[in-house]
Amino acid sequence: MNIKTSLALGLFAVAALPFAPTSASAQNMNPELLASNCVVCHGPNGESVGHIPAINALSAKEISARIREFRDGKRAATIMDKIAKGYNDAQIDLIAEHFGAK
Repeated sequence: MNIKTSLALGLFAVAALPFAPTSASAQNMNPELLASNCVVCHGPNGESVGHIPAINALSAKEISARIREFRDGKRAATIMDKIAKGYNDAQIDLIAEHFGAK
């Protein structure tokens, strides 16, 4: 991935941050709505075809753990650490269930 592509993806992801849910309202507990931010980078159903890791082969438990690690600063990231901060534990679990390997 060249620097222009990386920058464009990063800017797009950061632009989506204001839409990251931060409350536990009914709208923000909709798994498909919560997962819509993830699709931008990880692709439909978590099947990324680029340099961004695919997440569709991971279990829901693995996805939950990784998102929490990003959120809590325990896993290095360029963008995910910022995005993950917008989700509470219940929302992370819903996102993980949505994408986790069935």
